[in-house]
Amino acid sequence: MDDASGDGSAQLIRSLPASLQLRVLELRHNLGQFRATQAGLAEAEGDVMVVLDGDLQDPPEVIPALVERHLEDVRNLGRRITFAVKWKRDDPLWFRLGHYAFRTIQRRVGEGPPEGAGSFCAMDRALAREVAGVKLKHGNLAWVISALGYVGEWVPYQKQRRVDGESRVAPLGLVAEALSCLWLVTPAGRNGWRRDAAPKDVR
Repeated sequence: MDDASGDGSAQLIRSLPASLQLRVLELRHNLGQFRATQAGLAEAEGDVMVVLDGDLQDPPEVIPALVERHLEDVRNLGRRITFAVKWKRDDPLWFRLGHYAFRTIQRRVGEGPPEGAGSFCAMDRALAREVAGVKLKHGNLAWVISALGYVGEWVPYQKQRRVDGESRVAPLGLVAEALSCLWLVTPAGRNGWRRDAAPKDVR
């Protein structure tokens, strides 16, 4: 999924050997991480879908273990989602303090996803389509799945430093995402958001 990036990612992927059976989806406009993920989940095919950010902070090498655990969870527990959970990362002090405050509030308002869970996960096709149909402008994938009522198992991994560039999410954006996550898991939030078709912005 190319979220209207300007770095030539889509063209680079198309130049790779056809034997890799890669499919590129390009968005005409930048929708942001969550809605771009929705668009990808709506179009993806297969029984198991893996969501992975493109900045390589989440190592692709974890994918085989993640999928193996997911298939085991499906067989033995009937789970539909398996998270890759960050067990260690280097964050600035302000981020760690904010995260502590966020989790303290979260434990009072509702049940959330596993500690350290984010967008790196494996899910079945039915859940992928359900997530794609959530009408929400801003969101965190793990928290949306939790708000939908799904509990997942997890595999640990170590978050890497960003290889290149800077995050486009400013501190105010992180605050907005945190508030959205907290609202999602409150009783009012769980019952208050409408489900609709995923963004139809793929070319």
